[in-house]
Amino acid sequence: MLYREYPPSITLAPYIHLYGELQYIPQQLAPISEVVPPLLGRGIIFRLSGNPEETILMERVDQQPYSLKMGYVLPMWTEPYKTTYHWPFHMVAVIFRPGQFRHFFKLPMEELVNQVYSFEELGLKELQELHEQLWETQATPQRLSLLEAFFLKKLGKREPSYDFTDHFLNKLPHSFLMDQFQLNRFAKQELYKSPKHMRRLVQNSLGINPKKYESILRFTWSMNQLDRNPEQSFSQIAMEAGYTDLSHFGRQFRKYTGSSPSDFLKAKHPFVDTTKWRDD
Repeated sequence: MLYREYPPSITLAPYIHLYGELQYIPQQLAPISEVVPPLLGRGIIFRLSGNPEETILMERVDQQPYSLKMGYVLPMWTEPYKTTYHWPFHMVAVIFRPGQFRHFFKLPMEELVNQVYSFEELGLKELQELHEQLWETQATPQRLSLLEAFFLKKLGKREPSYDFTDHFLNKLPHSFLMDQFQLNRFAKQELYKSPKHMRRLVQNSLGINPKKYESILRFTWSMNQLDRNPEQSFSQIAMEAGYTDLSHFGRQFRKYTGSSPSDFLKAKHPFVDTTKWRDD
């Protein structure tokens, strides 16, 4: 699996986490499957080779596999999902920072949770047209220029604002790492909102409630720590992430990956280990 990552411009960096180019050339005839942990940042995927019959399957544990289209919106995943690769593929991805997709596309965020939609299904004609341009462009620098121009134009059409949800997203990571985080106290002391008001605003903007977001954020931070500091003990990571104890950390890790921390680190995860699309 070949992967290259490119940073967005300074203007787009608060909204877009990265641009990624991924190519998969199988070394064996049998399909490869792996479990992918939750992802808070939504994304846009443009496939640049193959055809719809050459499938990439994506499925939740409790649902039938979904055959991915040539261009689609990657949802916010709040639970692990399995991806299966059957054929070679080449794709370009735009991965947004958590909560920032909404600044570019006026779509109901609750629908973009644990469910993949093609550009056609969402009526995103502008992304269909951009996909055609990317398909016809052979060089990566030119593709990146097309993406930058598209999102800068989209950003320029909206009124500059810093809304409540942005405040919530910026404050939350620092708060939950300081102590045993309590959402109600956070709402009152940091956001000056009632807990009920906070839940409603966040649910409308992100598509999930604050408690679920905080839970996945804590897990994501723990995953990043495991990547950066493999010598750090699970107990230390659990304590720094604010879990009540090692057992709590283990239960949450199994919930979001389907395996224990030690088993997950031992196993091979080509897509997860290569792309690392989790935001810091």
